Amino acid sequence: MQNSPPKGLSSIEAAQKLRDVGLNELPSAKPKTIWGIAWEVMKEPMFLLLISCGTLYLILGDYREGIILLSTISVIIGITFYQYSKTERALETLKNLSSPRALVIRDGVEQRIAGREVVPSDVLILNEGDRVPADAVLTESSNLLIDESILTGESVPVLKNLIPDKEIIVFSGTLVLAGKGVALVKATGLKTELGKIGVSLQNIEESDTRLQKEMKVLVRNFGLAGIVITILVIVMFYFTRGNLLQAILTGLSAAMAILPEEFPVVLTVFLALGAWRLSKRNVLTRKPSAIETLGSATVLCSDKTGTITQNKMEVSAVFFDKKLIEKSDFKTSDKVKQLIHSARWASTADSHDPMEKAMITLSKSFGVNTEPKVLKEYPFTRELMAMTRVLSEGKNGEIIAYCKGAPEAVFVLCGLADAEIEINTAAVQALATQGLRVLAVATTQLKDGQLPDTQSGFSFSLMGLIGLADPVRPEVPEAVRDCLTAGVKVIMITGDYPETAKSIAQQIGLPEEKIISGAELEALSELELKREIVHANVFARVVPEQKLRIVNALKANGEIVAMTGDGTNDAPALAQAD
Repeated sequence: MQNSPPKGLSSIEAAQKLRDVGLNELPSAKPKTIWGIAWEVMKEPMFLLLISCGTLYLILGDYREGIILLSTISVIIGITFYQYSKTERALETLKNLSSPRALVIRDGVEQRIAGREVVPSDVLILNEGDRVPADAVLTESSNLLIDESILTGESVPVLKNLIPDKEIIVFSGTLVLAGKGVALVKATGLKTELGKIGVSLQNIEESDTRLQKEMKVLVRNFGLAGIVITILVIVMFYFTRGNLLQAILTGLSAAMAILPEEFPVVLTVFLALGAWRLSKRNVLTRKPSAIETLGSATVLCSDKTGTITQNKMEVSAVFFDKKLIEKSDFKTSDKVKQLIHSARWASTADSHDPMEKAMITLSKSFGVNTEPKVLKEYPFTRELMAMTRVLSEGKNGEIIAYCKGAPEAVFVLCGLADAEIEINTAAVQALATQGLRVLAVATTQLKDGQLPDTQSGFSFSLMGLIGLADPVRPEVPEAVRDCLTAGVKVIMITGDYPETAKSIAQQIGLPEEKIISGAELEALSELELKREIVHANVFARVVPEQKLRIVNALKANGEIVAMTGDGTNDAPALAQAD
């Protein structure tokens, strides 16, 4: 990092830019007023049927029935408004909690401001744990590691080091896991990559739910039947009795007999009860009609990272002395404990990196909580994908260097023979096919206390390999089993690699069917996709636009599609799903 950071914008320049480009936020739907909610209720076919029935009662002179029936309108609006306002309050609270703040340079000094006030040309200071508030070009970087899963769906963090003659972009909404950086804001609000996804959502036309479509057909049929019966009764009564007024009243009475005026009330009350029951399970329902649609779903599409998995890393297996040790046998092996402790001492204390956190947590579970004195750190770089920490340990102050990183880099630092590299590389590949992220760990003791300038100056000995995975949520396999038993097909959609996706599919009990990658999906026409999607249940390395294509292809095949996901990259598909 440079000693003299850039001056950044002045307060006056920032205020002017904020007026010119607007706030750094995505537009959100305005809360509906009671009149807006009332209008949404009143334009429903079943509600129009209720008004028709009440009006007919008044025309027939049965004022008591008419007034009672029409008064239920206020009850329905009240129930709907209560449920909607309760959901909106909870969502607004979540929105306020998730509003990020940003560290910028204004008037030559560092200032912490609201993320919505960041403007183009602002200079951002990025530290570990910060949420990037806008799309920006890196100008300085010190081993900056960023979690981009909110955009890409990939759980593996991305190293953002400067490359000559190339712009390195950090994206709005992503999370700094490690390192530091300085970046010049390039785009805010709707012009960010996150904002472009928001714009695509505005282009998605909202369609009626299955329940609304069925209700329209039902009301239309009842209406036509009522009209036909009314006309027939009026004609027959007039020609047999000769009294036109009495004939009209008798015809209307006959129509009333077949119109189910209780339907709108019962339907609204039961859907509101369903929304209330779901709220007891911490599920907010913005549209009660979606509850019925959920019950008729034939396909469930699910994102992987953060939805099927926990979006955190966990040590799943280790390899040393030509032996592969699974997680269940960790505590019975002292060598495993030594390997994990070494990996911990090679990791930054209080790290935000999910892999380092996993190793630190496991090491602490083995009973070691005292942090040795750190003498020097050699950071992870793009040129050498390994990091080393030199610690002073024990009563005698022994100086030991611990190293961890990409296996191929650590193998070189350890000076392994070709035969050893071959054995360990095969182990790396075996772990990778299980969908694991693999790190190698090495260590060496310094006799003279002299520290080399670079990591290559150490004489490391390889301790072993560590395989980490983003663990499956414990409730997911049972949920998948329930869906399959109920006849609902489950499809996993992820931005991760096919091998990882296949491993996760096996863990959650998805049947072995076809896996389609994003590149293969791109090559398929809409007609071919409709045909291929019948036999596929895993999509890997896909982008947000492709998730949307998958949902549309399923709907075109006549499926009722449910979609679940936690990332911004899932938003278009979530909006389009039934």
